[in-house]
Amino acid sequence: MKKLIISLSSSLFLFAAYAGEVKLVGKVHSLSGEAFIVEDGQARTLRPSSDVHEGARILVSDGGRVTIGDFHDGRHHLTGGTHLSAHADRLVLQKGALWTQAMGRASAWAIHTPNLVLQGRRGEWVTTYNPASRRSQVTTISGEVDVASPQEPSFKYAVAAGMFTFADPAHEDGYPRSPTKLGMSSLMRTLAMFPGVKSNDAGLARLQQEDPKRAPASVSEGNRPKGEVTFFRTVEKNGTMPSSLEGQAHSYLLKKSPAIRKPKVAKQVSVAPVKIYGFQQSTAPTARRPASSGTSQSPRSPHSGNTNDFSESYRQHEQKQPKNSQEVQSLVDDLKSF
Repeated sequence: MKKLIISLSSSLFLFAAYAGEVKLVGKVHSLSGEAFIVEDGQARTLRPSSDVHEGARILVSDGGRVTIGDFHDGRHHLTGGTHLSAHADRLVLQKGALWTQAMGRASAWAIHTPNLVLQGRRGEWVTTYNPASRRSQVTTISGEVDVASPQEPSFKYAVAAGMFTFADPAHEDGYPRSPTKLGMSSLMRTLAMFPGVKSNDAGLARLQQEDPKRAPASVSEGNRPKGEVTFFRTVEKNGTMPSSLEGQAHSYLLKKSPAIRKPKVAKQVSVAPVKIYGFQQSTAPTARRPASSGTSQSPRSPHSGNTNDFSESYRQHEQKQPKNSQEVQSLVDDLKSF
């Protein structure tokens, strides 16, 4: 009887140990900042190489970073302010952002949010969830991930690399929207939420090595020339200078622009006389007298071409002509009347 009790106790111990191994679902690979894990109702500080058992909740403080490896050839990077719970086949994201890198050698952990279900085998994708707006978003970096609603998990969207989708109660009754192409600048802003994490894609990894805070050289503060303000006098009122040019501004203007200290005087151009040949110089017109003066001007008689010698010769010739008789003159007058 005693031997049977000892054998039974050993079996129960081995079963408990085996059961404990089954609940182990992941392991902490790296840790920066503060993070906590809640297991069996007890909270403790998360440390590098800590085990993650089924049902454990992980809370990352603001500014912290945690990387968890599962037993399905996948890694999951948690940014600051992320809350999630771990299970045997999935991670349930309750708040924050999660970057999943699946190697593809086994069935990767599924990612669940309150309104999205994600399943991918090989590739990289970022999942975010905001509990205030209840908005979930998935951005695929490489590979492909299937996205569906928890209400209809069989109706899936395939979100390829360089595309994103989201689920929001305010859009399409909370179902995931058709995938949309993502710009490079938006993708780099998404990756910037995970400082220190490099993409498996060599091209993106090179872009991540550049300092995202570096401003373009064209707007660099060190290369920007210092500006100068120059005042020009455009208004002069009552011979006084405008207030914008008085004092130091006026002195500065004269110092920087000595050429305008003295106004340039236009050169005097000498006027040469103009002579016109072949035309008779017209006399100045006489002033016209007003009609109210009452003095009438006698009309000027036209200029006669007869000279005194011609008049005298005409009279002498007329005297030598014979005179017609009275009867002849009467006949001439009658003929003229016809």
